[in-house]
Amino acid sequence: MKKIFLSIAIAGLLGSCSSDREPSPSQPVNLNGTFKLSHYEFKSKNFNISGCDINDKIVVNTDKTGVYENSEFNDATQACYNSESLSGIWNLQSQEGLLVLKYLANGVEQSKVFNLISVSDTEIRIESNSKNVDGIPGNDNAIAVWVK
Repeated sequence: MKKIFLSIAIAGLLGSCSSDREPSPSQPVNLNGTFKLSHYEFKSKNFNISGCDINDKIVVNTDKTGVYENSEFNDATQACYNSESLSGIWNLQSQEGLLVLKYLANGVEQSKVFNLISVSDTEIRIESNSKNVDGIPGNDNAIAVWVK
C-alpha cells in the first residue's frame, strides 16, 4: 500500500513540474525596441512568415508605451492593410505568463492579451491559434516567434 501511495505521489510531483511555458525569466527583461514576427513553430517544425505577416510588429518604448500592428491581405484592393493597429501601454506580467497592451478604443480602456511561452531581451514567443500555418484548413495552435 505504501508503494502505491509513494508511486502516485511521485507521479503527481513529476506531472506538476512539467510545462511548455517559461514565461518568468530569472533576470529582468528589457523589452525596449521593435519586435518583428519572425516565424511560426508548429508540430516541431518552423514555418516562415510570408505575405502581409512581414509587416506585423510589436514596439515597446522605454516608457512602456508602444504599438501592436497586425497586417492582413485585402482581396478587394489586393494589398496589405493594418487589421489591428493599437497604441497604448505595455505591461509584462511574467509571473502570469502574459504580455498585455492596454489601449483606448472609443474612449473605453481595452486590453490585448498575449499568452507568453517565453520572453527575453531579444525574443518573444507567444501562443497563436489564429493562423493556418501548415496549409491544412483550420487554425493551428502554434507559437509565434517575434525577434528584435
